[in-house]
Amino acid sequence: MGKIVLTGSTGALGSRVLHYLLKFGVNPKDLIISVYDSNGIDSQLEKLVFDVRHGDYKKKETLEKAFQDGEILFLISSITIDTKQRTVEHRNAIGAAINVGIKHIYYTSTSLADAKDVEVMNAHLNTEEFLKSSSLKYTIIREGFYSEVFPLFLGYFDAKTTNEIIIPADGEIAFVSRDDLAEVTAKILIEPTNMYENKTILLTGSKLHTLKETASIISKILNRSIPIKIVSFEEYINHHIKTQNKIWVRIWASIYLALQRGDLSQSDMILEKLLQRPPKDLEETIKEILTDNEKDNEEKQIHVGYVQTLTVNKNKT
Repeated sequence: MGKIVLTGSTGALGSRVLHYLLKFGVNPKDLIISVYDSNGIDSQLEKLVFDVRHGDYKKKETLEKAFQDGEILFLISSITIDTKQRTVEHRNAIGAAINVGIKHIYYTSTSLADAKDVEVMNAHLNTEEFLKSSSLKYTIIREGFYSEVFPLFLGYFDAKTTNEIIIPADGEIAFVSRDDLAEVTAKILIEPTNMYENKTILLTGSKLHTLKETASIISKILNRSIPIKIVSFEEYINHHIKTQNKIWVRIWASIYLALQRGDLSQSDMILEKLLQRPPKDLEETIKEILTDNEKDNEEKQIHVGYVQTLTVNKNKT
């Protein structure tokens, strides 16, 4: 196997994928790390991997330099939210990969890639189609929704301030922990490439939970009742824009369209099979976050940073 180029290795998922690749015995010399901020290269990252390069999805020429000498590209999707710009950035990465001789791209898509009425998902479908029409071998990894983002689904739930969960719809979700996703993704990356060549893989948890059931888990852990109130989409938006980023609230609201259709209930046993154990239970993740202040703050910072980046990029487009 040739060198693997990793994008997104400073992010919540990508950093864990890197951790598992090293844990599974991949030689650091066989890894190339592409980071978008050339001034923000983590010194700890450079200690783990010798070859850390600057690669900005918005600048194709930087990606060509970053991907040089790689054989496999692990392409974590851009956090730009505008569909047109996000699609352009992904095409920049795929085009750069073709130009420098990358042979196989593993792309992190989403289990909702087919939901065209969910704005944040459309670029994934565009990218999948572009990959399939390219000359490259590809593996599309459709990820389920992280267990760690349960507060987002539950009306921006905060254990300190939320007494009632206000949402516009309910439905089943095949939540999956970020760490389980990272472990399985790393395993897929080091398998012989022909095992998943030109295939789409769905990585989700094995159990389905409604938001009402998720709220019951929270109530049990906190030892107090936290009811759910289902309201109209307009009421949901008007309620949450009082305390949350207005752009993000409107964008995120569309995901409930897919939720009430049952789109988030798609599940597959391949993650459990590759883990060779049951996936981490949603209740365990919720309990960790609600009872560990450090873990809670870490997840809140991930969300805040994500929303800030998304909305800044949205305002620029």
